[in-house]
Amino acid sequence: MRHRPSLGALVWSLSLRWRNLTDRALADLGLTHAQFAALDLLGQSSEPAFSGSGQAHTPSSAPPFIQSHLARALDISPIFASKLARALERDGLIARASVAGDARARGLVLTERGSTVLRQARSRVAALEARLVEPLGDSETQAGLAMRILLRTLIAHENGAREQGLRGASWR
Repeated sequence: MRHRPSLGALVWSLSLRWRNLTDRALADLGLTHAQFAALDLLGQSSEPAFSGSGQAHTPSSAPPFIQSHLARALDISPIFASKLARALERDGLIARASVAGDARARGLVLTERGSTVLRQARSRVAALEARLVEPLGDSETQAGLAMRILLRTLIAHENGAREQGLRGASWR
């Protein structure tokens, strides 16, 4: 009888391969898959405004996107979120600043350079995704959409179980 790998093993294998291919596609931009995920999330959260010096700031009416939001959204530890933010800041891709009313919180915004690099990275990641899902047709075909729904459903289920204290296997 032939051994069938578990669903977890298949998801793990695909995840590792996807991450490694993404890392390679973004290497010359100086990004890892994790850094791209953080930049992409910041890019979706708000449009930064730029001063003449290229420094980013958020409009005063917009709530700041803080590091703890990054950690929760990416399901990473606060320490890893801090390391990601420091690396992105060091490379001039984001700016971090204190948040009024919370001495510990650090607000994050894309810089002009960060927005430029993010546009290039999104294009590369989209091309890679198109190549990787080609056996399904493309990400917008019935099979591609079904895969997206299936993955989101599993993640949402695990997140709900975690919030209810049922602690299933971690997605990290």
